[in-house]
Amino acid sequence: MKLNLSIFVLFCLCVKGSFAQKTSIYYNGRWEPCEPAKAIYFSELEKTEKGWYRVDYSIVSEKLLKHGFYKDSLCTIRQGVFESFFGNGSVSGIKYYEANEKTGLDFLVYPNGFLSDSFRFKKDMPYGICVSWYPDGSPRTEMQLDTMGTGTGLVVGFFPDGTISFKGKLAQGLRKTGNWFYYHSNGQRAAVLQYPSIDDAWNGLTASIKEDPFEFAYYDSTIKYTSAICYDTNGIEQPGCKIENSMPEYPKGITAWTNYLTNIMGGVMQKHGNLEKPASYIAHFTVTTTGDPVEIMLDNTYNQSLDADVLSIFRKSKKWIPARHNNRVIPYTHRQSLTLGARY
Repeated sequence: MKLNLSIFVLFCLCVKGSFAQKTSIYYNGRWEPCEPAKAIYFSELEKTEKGWYRVDYSIVSEKLLKHGFYKDSLCTIRQGVFESFFGNGSVSGIKYYEANEKTGLDFLVYPNGFLSDSFRFKKDMPYGICVSWYPDGSPRTEMQLDTMGTGTGLVVGFFPDGTISFKGKLAQGLRKTGNWFYYHSNGQRAAVLQYPSIDDAWNGLTASIKEDPFEFAYYDSTIKYTSAICYDTNGIEQPGCKIENSMPEYPKGITAWTNYLTNIMGGVMQKHGNLEKPASYIAHFTVTTTGDPVEIMLDNTYNQSLDADVLSIFRKSKKWIPARHNNRVIPYTHRQSLTLGARY
């Protein structure tokens, strides 16, 4: 089922006070404080009756990136609604916090307007039906959790055509338990990972809830599998099962990818000449199980001609090494930032 999201957000922040204190902070590309002359981003921080209101901007694109309230001047305790934005000004995500814990609705959006994921949280714990999607709107992962926020339930993942990618059970605290099954894109079993049985003794242990970058679901990352069985693409068991996971990779690695981008961006700049201001993009594209870049989206627009040439940079970048996850290849949505005509 495809879900096309049209967002009309009315988020009015009334900041009043005759003695407001506003501070500007400059950051480099790694969001580390730096001198203004070396900055890529900057933030404005203002003390209000509701707390410390922070707004993050991109110096290159001159666009708003994110805003929200904190309880402290060091911006470590988030409180209330946080909105993030694409380079074109449209909303890319909304999150709610209570004393730095996620609460209520939490969602992200692709640049094409389709939902990327939709979760509900109680004190940092997802609950109910939580779903992530591929850029075309087809389901990627569904977490079927209890509504009390204990973290128990089932998780099912899908390939873009609807074939099951993986499935397994969660015990209290989002802890994987029992056998988790993983499949090749042809439907054949790829791996069975066995996780420990979870009993009351686990409840007193400190969990570390993180989003799995391959499964697009939240788990207690301290839980590790105890054994694994691997199968080839015909479903035949393989001896010496070894689980090695990896993100999509351009042939010959990051150096080759950097060289490719540098060379082709040089050609684009020669075609378009001097730009009135730097053109900054974040490209989202999916590397398929066969290594093809598809569903290429840009978070920003400069002009129709330049946008088309930037899209072609990624369309021509064949062939990638697909992502590997639990003894099979999977599609993976990758992101890459580009800035043309920068003065840095």
